[in-house]
Amino acid sequence: MATIKLIGDAPNQVSRNRDLGDLAYQDAENIAGDVGVGGALTVVGETFVSKITASTGILFGTDTAAANTLDDYEEGTWTPAVNALTGTFTTTTVASATYTKIGRMVAIQAKIVIDSIGTGADGFQLTSLPFVATPTNAFAIAGKNISSGANFNGYVEVSGSTMLFATTMTNTHTYFINGTYFV
Repeated sequence: MATIKLIGDAPNQVSRNRDLGDLAYQDAENIAGDVGVGGALTVVGETFVSKITASTGILFGTDTAAANTLDDYEEGTWTPAVNALTGTFTTTTVASATYTKIGRMVAIQAKIVIDSIGTGADGFQLTSLPFVATPTNAFAIAGKNISSGANFNGYVEVSGSTMLFATTMTNTHTYFINGTYFV
């Protein structure tokens, strides 16, 4: 068995079994730095077992089912368009809009300002969600009018990328929207 010392004469060693191609790290409290893996990586501990494969995702415990693999994680910003359900807003601002996607679940947050409602009425919609919603369910989304303190609800359209909110509209109000939907 070939043995590689990490730093000087440190007692912690990385060893490679030439016959099986396994790499073992023994007697270490932690490993610092980057570790590159060109295939599957299996981590075994006292109570933790995980398999990480670059092409398929992460499996926890002893699970091997593809349906339980965490194979997608993404964070980012999105740029929604703000439109009135009836009529037209004169001035709107998207102060922020972020999302986190973990597997099929997308969590969104947005802060919008409707400065001048113009002929807009009955509520508003945000279009251009970061991902299209699943074709089987509509999803409830919660919101709060920060200016008035009023809570309101909306939903994400089935198989769509639009959120709809029915709420009382007045000039210069800031709305915070927070919700989760599935793709």
